[in-house]
Amino acid sequence: MTQPLGIDDFFVLEASEYLDRLAVLAGSTTAPNADELVRFTRALRGSALMANQQPIARAAGALEHLVRGFRDGKRSWDHDLTALCREAVDMLRTLVERARNWTPDDTARAERLALQLEAAAGPDRRTSGAVPLLSDTGVRAFLARESAALGSVLDQGARSLSAGSVSLDTLQAIQRRMQPLRGLAALSDFPPLPDLLDGIERALVGVSRLEIGPTDGGARLESAARALSRAARDIAEHGRPDADAAEFRGFAALVLASESAEQPVVEIDTLFFDGEDGMVSRGTAPKPSPVGFGAAAVV
Repeated sequence: MTQPLGIDDFFVLEASEYLDRLAVLAGSTTAPNADELVRFTRALRGSALMANQQPIARAAGALEHLVRGFRDGKRSWDHDLTALCREAVDMLRTLVERARNWTPDDTARAERLALQLEAAAGPDRRTSGAVPLLSDTGVRAFLARESAALGSVLDQGARSLSAGSVSLDTLQAIQRRMQPLRGLAALSDFPPLPDLLDGIERALVGVSRLEIGPTDGGARLESAARALSRAARDIAEHGRPDADAAEFRGFAALVLASESAEQPVVEIDTLFFDGEDGMVSRGTAPKPSPVGFGAAAVV
């Protein structure tokens, strides 16, 4: 029987697909489509974040910053930029292939790549300037729309899990739907959305690794869907989500309770069929007989 894909296996498959597209774009003899460069690089970073591959995510984020400068017209697609992007894609492919057997050397390699790309890209003006205002209509509309869309996908996934169906396609759909929110730089300005997305990712990882049952996983996703719907409504009406809302507290309590719960103890005699003697013998334990020490040859 085919074994279900784990989160690392899914990450390698998805990230390799993005890297294939980036390799084609970077290998072009002419200037590539800048929007596609940024889109696939952002998708790679989002996939690494969801798989908890933080070093790869940072390197992919540095590459995204670099190609964003080309998209925004701040630098041309010259020989140096072409060579740097090709080398970065090749190194990221190597790091992705090492995701299943990650070592500290791989972390150092990803760190060096990130520093090289960040130095080539220059300072990130998004972080050096002012924080986006909460009254920014575009940011609010984007957050409200994506939160509502993710909540709808979570609700569908919760129904599938509650029915006992653990589908890889369902988990992948949720992960893809989370990427636009994860790629938003201003997300940290709208708590508790970052913590909510982290909780959803932990639930997806637990379900994919069979550490969380379908029923419990469905309950978490259903609670997260309600919290996201509340967030979308709050952002649209008030400009920011209400961190003290009952929907957020309910999801946090559900996650914390399931993570702190002790594993149930299974009695040995319940593992046998009814009427089978098994290996359990009830009664008074026999007294150990005294054992003396005899002579033994020293070897």
